Amino acid sequence: MLITGLVLTPTILADAAADLTGLKTIVNAAANTIGEPTNSSRNWGEGSGVGIMGTANVVENITQTVLNAKYNLDTDKMAWVNQTAIDPSPPPSPHIITITDLYTDYVNTVPNLSTALTAAGRAWHWEMNAPVYAAIAGLQQCLTQFQTSLLEADVIDKVAVLRTIRASSSLEDAQVAWSKILNLPGTAKGSSSNDAQKRAEHKTWPVQVKGGVFTHEELWGRERSAVERAEAPVAVDRLERSFTA
Repeated sequence: MLITGLVLTPTILADAAADLTGLKTIVNAAANTIGEPTNSSRNWGEGSGVGIMGTANVVENITQTVLNAKYNLDTDKMAWVNQTAIDPSPPPSPHIITITDLYTDYVNTVPNLSTALTAAGRAWHWEMNAPVYAAIAGLQQCLTQFQTSLLEADVIDKVAVLRTIRASSSLEDAQVAWSKILNLPGTAKGSSSNDAQKRAEHKTWPVQVKGGVFTHEELWGRERSAVERAEAPVAVDRLERSFTA
C-alpha cells in the first residue's frame, strides 16, 4: 500500500486549525488509499507485504497524528487556540467558522475511513487481521480521548459529541471485518445473528395435534410412502385403545 509520505508524516503544529485540517487530510488520504480496488493488500496470494505500508501502519499513523494534536492542546491551550487563523466563510454565508466546525469536518471523515476498512477486511487480503484489529481499536480510543480533552478545555461545543460517537461506532463496525483468525476475510457486524433471527422468524412449525403426535405430512410436507407406513411404529394412543378395548 503506497501513500504520499508528506501526507502521512505526523507533524507537531501549534494551532488548532492546522492540526484539525491536517487530520482531515490524512484521514481522507488513508480512506482513498485503503478503498482503492488496486490496493496491494487485496492481492490474495500475490503480495507478501514486504516494503509496503500496511493497513495497520496507516491507521496507526492517524492515531499518532491525533495524539500529536492532543499533545499540543494539553501543552499550551492558549497558544493552540489563540494562534489559530480561521478564515471567515465566503459570502453570502454569514456563518463564522469556529474550531467546532473544523473538528466536525475532521471527525466526519472517519466514517468514510471505516467504510474503506470494512470493505478491505471483507475482501481476500494477505495482511494478518490481528494488527489491523488492534490498530482500529487504538484509533477508536484515541478519538474519544481527544474529544474529551477538547470538551474539558471548552474548545468545542457538546454538539460535536454526537459526531464523535458516530465516528467511533463506525470504527467498531470496521473492527468486525478484521476479527477473523489469520488473514481470513470478515463479515458485517451482526450479520450471522441477524440472519439466524430472520430464519427463526420465517420458520413455521405445525400446530401440535391432540395427544402430542405430529403427522408425517405436517412435519415433512408430504405423505408417507407405503414402505414408510409399513415400517412405522404403532402410535402409543392406538396401543392404549387396543388394550382397553
